[in-house]
This record gives sequence, C-alpha cells and structure tokens, in this order.
Amino acid sequence: MTSVLVSFCNNFRRYAEVGNNLTLAIVNIVTGDVRPIYIPDHVALKGCTGIAFHDGAYVAVGQSAPSKLIYLTEDLAYASDHPLKNTKGVHSLVAFEQQLLAVATGSDSIVEIREQSIRTIWRKNDLNLDTIHLNSLTHDNGRLAASAFGPKIDGSWRGAAGGSAFYLDTGETIFESLQQPHSLHYSDNCMLVCDSSRGRFLIGNTPHDFEYGYARGLLVIGTTVLVGSSISRVYSESTGERVPNPSEPGMPVGRCGIAIYQRVDTTQSIVSKGFIDLTGYANELFEIRPFRA
Repeated sequence: MTSVLVSFCNNFRRYAEVGNNLTLAIVNIVTGDVRPIYIPDHVALKGCTGIAFHDGAYVAVGQSAPSKLIYLTEDLAYASDHPLKNTKGVHSLVAFEQQLLAVATGSDSIVEIREQSIRTIWRKNDLNLDTIHLNSLTHDNGRLAASAFGPKIDGSWRGAAGGSAFYLDTGETIFESLQQPHSLHYSDNCMLVCDSSRGRFLIGNTPHDFEYGYARGLLVIGTTVLVGSSISRVYSESTGERVPNPSEPGMPVGRCGIAIYQRVDTTQSIVSKGFIDLTGYANELFEIRPFRA
C-alpha cells in the first residue's frame, strides 16, 4: 500500500484559499503526491472527524452541527449525506463485525449507526454530557477499545493529565496518565496511541517524542508507522504543553502533515524516514486511514 486517506478537521482558514469543503485527501507516502477530495459546497462542512470503509464504500463524519454522515463511492466521489440527529460530536468511525460504530463525544458513548438510526452500545455514564472527551475507537482481536481525555481540570481539558485508553468490555486500562490522547490504533499485537499534548506517541509501552506538531492520527502499514501532525499552540513555555485549537492563546507551532517512521525488526524502536507537509491544505489532521485503490 503506497497511498493513504487523511481527514482534516477545523479547516476554517482554508475556505477562501482551497475550497469550502476540503475535508479529505489521498496522500502517496512514497512520492508525497496529494489528491484533495472536495465535498459539494451545499453540504457545508468544517472538516471530517471520522472515516471508514463499510459495505463496499467509504463513509465519513462531516464536522457540522449536528454531525453529518457522508456517503462516498469507492473512488471517493460524493454520493449522499444525512444529519446524525440526537448525537453530539461524532468522531472516529470504525467498521466492526458488520457494524458501523462511532464515538459520540458529546454524550460519553459509543453508538452503532444504521442508515438514519442510531443505537447506543456503550456509555460511560447517564449524564448525556461530554465529561471525559471520548474521541477514538479501535478493536483488538474482537475487543473494542477507546481513548479519552479524562475529567477536566478547573473547567478545562488543557491541563488534564488523566487521559487513558481502555477496553470497553471490562474497563481494563491499556494506557493511563496521558494528556489529550487521540488515535488509539491496534496493529500486530500492539496498541499505539498519541499522547498529543505531551508531544509524543506510544508504541506499546515505549514513548517516542514527536517534533512536528500536535500528534493526532496513527496508522501502521507493515513496518511503517505513520503519525499525523497538526499546527498547534504552546500555551505554557515551562511545560511545552500543546493544544490543537488555533484560536487558543499562545505561540503557533508545528506543521500539518504525516511523519513517516520505520520500525526496527519486531521491536518498538523506530527510525524517522521523513515528513510529508500538508500545511498548504489545512491546519489540522484528524485521522489517517488505509486507501483501497
């Protein structure tokens, strides 16, 4: 596999420059070539916060209020869309055992989407609020697992250090004491996660510093590890903690793009193989997914 599909979120500043609905792109990780994917203007999106290949076609979550489910053909042409009513902040679509699952961040829950019906299959609590900022979903040999920021500190997640990843069926912890974790990913008997605000990602128990920006988006292809980068802001010079929102106070740092690493043998060690810069298309990358050419 030489090409991947990336999704962009919060793509405000690029409206006038590259189109109102630039939400996706196909990126060749060997040549660096980029094919932008535009959704028709009438759909009115700020970005894409989830994409999956399901039932022979691509399905994406359009970032709007409410979130929209976008149906795309196998070659990523727009087919149709409909609003995901009665859900809040849908993220991270996953095709799992014939089901299409998603994170409903605004209600601390995981839902199954069937055309225009939605069924809750797991919830953290009955508050129907975003109390832990659940944001990514994956599966490990038939077991679903998710990542979450954990509770706010002083009314904000900026300083929250209780982020974790855990299995939904038992609550068993996979990672803990993370800061703004994203993009939980399972590959080759190993879990990976972005510890985004700390500027690093973990392969199993081994942390790796991430120099390019706010780490979000993970994909493993064979021995190649791809990590997404977003432009962020450093709001604390003493800690270097980062937030992805460009409207936050602080100094903008980093680039939007894909960092490429190579795993060394079967260990958790890696070597850097380069960076594909996508800053000309967006500020923030949300996910990296396989592209079925």
